[in-house]
Amino acid sequence: MRRKKHKHTRRAVAFYKLSYGFHEPYKVLLDGNFIHATITSNLANLGDHIPRLIGGRCKLYVTRCVTHELQELGADFRPALTAARGYELHKCGHTPGECAASDCIKQAIGASNPDHWWVASQDKGLRADLAKVPGCPCVFATVNGIHLESPPEMAKAAAREAEEKAAAVPRHERRSGALGPARV
Repeated sequence: MRRKKHKHTRRAVAFYKLSYGFHEPYKVLLDGNFIHATITSNLANLGDHIPRLIGGRCKLYVTRCVTHELQELGADFRPALTAARGYELHKCGHTPGECAASDCIKQAIGASNPDHWWVASQDKGLRADLAKVPGCPCVFATVNGIHLESPPEMAKAAAREAEEKAAAVPRHERRSGALGPARV
């Protein structure tokens, strides 16, 4: 089973590299619930686990909204808050408490993920919303470890369309007759 997981992960990472231009160092945006879940599952050292999963150097980021949400959740989430403060801060532009962490992450990703973020979250609703964004890989944690979701069919279809569009013969070349007589 382990070999199969690694094979699927390598294929998914290769897909995002080739189709959407992801490159090292990968930027991973962490959600507070993901940090908490990894700490409770004894996977606390994300600086080692995520690069091993993705297969390259990674920079781990949190937003102010995520740290504020962890503060509001109380003493049970104090270790997650301490860990979150150890990661780099992505400046989201919100004042703390202005919006929920999931909304903040959605706004950071945008409609097309131009900054090539990887998102690590336990929130199934957030992951479902991000699956609609082409080129937004999602990472989640289980009791067995950290996993990468396979690319959704919509992302594969968008990549296929972009590839076909790039391979198509331009209109001016079709009109010029340089390709020879049109064949029926």
